Amino acid sequence: MIRLAVRVAREQAELVLAELAQLAPGGLEERDIDEATVEFAIYGAPLSVADNARCLVLGAIRQSANANEFLQIPGFVVLLNEAYHNYRVIPIDGRPDMPDTIKLWGGDSRGRWEGSTLVVEVKNLNGKNRLSHDGDFLSDTARIVERYTFTDADHMTYEATIDDPRVFTRPWKIAIPNVRAKQRSTDETWESACHEGERSAGIMLQESK
Repeated sequence: MIRLAVRVAREQAELVLAELAQLAPGGLEERDIDEATVEFAIYGAPLSVADNARCLVLGAIRQSANANEFLQIPGFVVLLNEAYHNYRVIPIDGRPDMPDTIKLWGGDSRGRWEGSTLVVEVKNLNGKNRLSHDGDFLSDTARIVERYTFTDADHMTYEATIDDPRVFTRPWKIAIPNVRAKQRSTDETWESACHEGERSAGIMLQESK
């Protein structure tokens, strides 16, 4: 059974309910957790299926949790990901942010170097990304601050702080250690492709009925 659920502060319940109603034309379940918290749940909604099962991009956090190749060119850092031709172009030249009216699957990234740490602020998400296969999501007002800290030539720690008052009661943080792959001269980043006729999402929804 595919279940998309979110717990919110009671004073924010009406706002979140309006957002979730767009994902659940067949209705949703509401449950009181305690005096201050309400849980909303959708069963079998197509948009509750993980992005990658629908051949869609992973978004900033999930992409950075996978294998990436870093490229540095003047004014930019580019992350090439092994999943679905996924890549991020991160300006580090101080250019202004995109207008708030432009919403993107990967958001709008702006980076800067703080010593050996690349700090990236991500805004302008479209609210359709999923943080996990379980359907955890962000709204289009979420703000993510990522920190790629290179401790030596072979080790990097990825940290992300997620701030989304429309979904979460407080900011929260993840941290993932990374080790450089030992490359041979013949190695290259291969694509984990999604293909025409992909059936994962349909099977998940069928099993949820």
